[in-house]
Amino acid sequence: MDTSELSMDKMPSSPDRVVEAELRLPKAEDIRLPEVNLEPARRVVKEVLLTSIGIGVLLVRGVKKAVKAAHDAGAEAATEPGPVTSALVGWLDAKPAEKAKLTRRVPVLPIENYDTLELGELLDHLGDLTEAEMTVVLAYERAHRNRNEVVTALDGRLGGRFAQ
Repeated sequence: MDTSELSMDKMPSSPDRVVEAELRLPKAEDIRLPEVNLEPARRVVKEVLLTSIGIGVLLVRGVKKAVKAAHDAGAEAATEPGPVTSALVGWLDAKPAEKAKLTRRVPVLPIENYDTLELGELLDHLGDLTEAEMTVVLAYERAHRNRNEVVTALDGRLGGRFAQ
């Protein structure tokens, strides 16, 4: 096939066709949604809500009754106590002096901001301390920075009683 065969002149003639289409979008006021009756759904939601509230009320009432029954059983067990009940009730009825005391003394450094002071500032504060306070500072200094100048000054003020 050559190009002369494809020319427009040699095309078979056919009537021209014109297709026209018109699209119109509806206006908002023309759109109608179907009406739905929500009353049955509202009734179901209300019933579920009421049932949930009822479950909560019954649960609280049940817990309250269970706690009261447990207290009554404990009080009854205390009237004729077994070995465990006797030990527990005896421990609770003990006088404060009979209970074990757990105390521990923790020394507090008598010099504010001790770890941030320069050596000269620290040595200036030592003259204001009592013997007990100097003992605390000496123990702290030995355990932490162990600066010879501070240890020597404190040990000298304490009469050399704490030399290592």
